[in-house]
Amino acid sequence: VSTQSTGGNLLMTTLNHRSYAFCTDRWNPSQTEWNTLLTLVQPEEKERIERFKRPVAKGVYLTGKDNPDAKASLVGRILLRKLISENLKLPHEQIKLARTPKGKPYLYVNVSHSDGWVVGVCDSEFLVGVDVMGTGLQYINKQSSESFFQSFNNCFTSYEWDYITRGKNEIQRYTRFFLYWTLKESYIKAIGIGLGFTLSRIEFHVNDQDGTAILFLDGVAQVQWSFYFLWFSDVVISVAFGPPNEAVDVNSGLDLDLGFNMNFGKRRPIVTPFFVLNVEDLFLASNTRKS
Repeated sequence: VSTQSTGGNLLMTTLNHRSYAFCTDRWNPSQTEWNTLLTLVQPEEKERIERFKRPVAKGVYLTGKDNPDAKASLVGRILLRKLISENLKLPHEQIKLARTPKGKPYLYVNVSHSDGWVVGVCDSEFLVGVDVMGTGLQYINKQSSESFFQSFNNCFTSYEWDYITRGKNEIQRYTRFFLYWTLKESYIKAIGIGLGFTLSRIEFHVNDQDGTAILFLDGVAQVQWSFYFLWFSDVVISVAFGPPNEAVDVNSGLDLDLGFNMNFGKRRPIVTPFFVLNVEDLFLASNTRKS
């Protein structure tokens, strides 16, 4: 099925898989635009977004549309609704989002935001987890990789550290570090386990040629899981696809009969390019137009 939107190039996708990205660094909303988009999220989410404050000077804070964290959070919530609405063919107003006890919104859909990008993935047959991070270039002139890595000694295995530290220069060492970090985050987000997981229990073997990785959990290859990564603009994105029965909290947290196809294993995960949205797509997520 071919789909085309106002914010990017034509791409091929399927009825049960979506991959979207939105750059918040390039978005400078007007107050009217910001206020209208806030009406598209649930009241409790709107209140949380409005509480974001970033200090810029003594007694001076960035809030609302001027706060990068608030922008990323708002886009992330709208993107979740867009993914669900398109995948389940549901009107925007029928979607009620909640979170599991571990803080994960629900199965089959996941978003991440960092370093000016918000990304989201939805798939009707697999657990999904996605993570996006900058490639660490901001640290190169401030701190050596050796010094930076010391705080994360227990997060990676000796195999992973060997791969990271064998980078030919500081740029490669930092980018390899954040690649591994996003891979690990994509897995724990997919299963919904939160911050209590020991990251060194999982080890990734990456294939730089095709952008894939193999997961080992406690030394055992997890053949039912698939991992993909890509360098996108100035960030790295990692995506995890896994069996639904491995979710820590199987309660979806979505107040609807999901009707997801549970025929897990009948196909491999479908990997499509991330489709870059613009603000018009956010309004279209709820069939709302700017006046």
